[in-house]
Amino acid sequence: MNQDKNTLFDTEFGLNQLSGNRELLIKMLDRFSSDYASVSQELSDAIQQQDMATGKAKAHTIKGVAGNLGLWKLHHASKDLEEMFKASDANFDACLAEFSTVMTDTFAALERFKSGDPVDTDEAPAADSGSATDNDAKAELQSLLENFEFIDAEKLARLMADAGIDTAKQAELTQAISDLDYPTAIELLNN
Repeated sequence: MNQDKNTLFDTEFGLNQLSGNRELLIKMLDRFSSDYASVSQELSDAIQQQDMATGKAKAHTIKGVAGNLGLWKLHHASKDLEEMFKASDANFDACLAEFSTVMTDTFAALERFKSGDPVDTDEAPAADSGSATDNDAKAELQSLLENFEFIDAEKLARLMADAGIDTAKQAELTQAISDLDYPTAIELLNN
């Protein structure tokens, strides 16, 4: 488990939390996005009204939810904000600005995950090793299929995401593998 505080979304952890059920994870991410879409404004309002209890409770809730989903950067930003509310620190501006930026970045990472695009785990762009990783994941998946090996849902989701396979093709590929139609899955993988 990678709890690096620069990781926006630890997809492997998120999937593990739900036994590899990608569809359920997406539903939870949708719920998270809708429930917390305006939380930065709500926290700002709590600060303006000097309602430290409400601000602390909201920060604490987000910290917990983010931790359960593998949203490590948001988890740590929420923890920092919660500490500021506990201390009733008068310098909320920088902390809230950082939290709001992390929240925006997190929402963007979740959208990439839901659309089947690779999720950059850090805010900094990764080095240009993406194509090698894509090819490695695709080669590993093809090898598993050619050898008729069982692929659990979590591993399949990770390999398809790492290989950069689009959402529509992921659905077809998953169905072919579920039907144990590995020749069709191999054909889909290579087209």
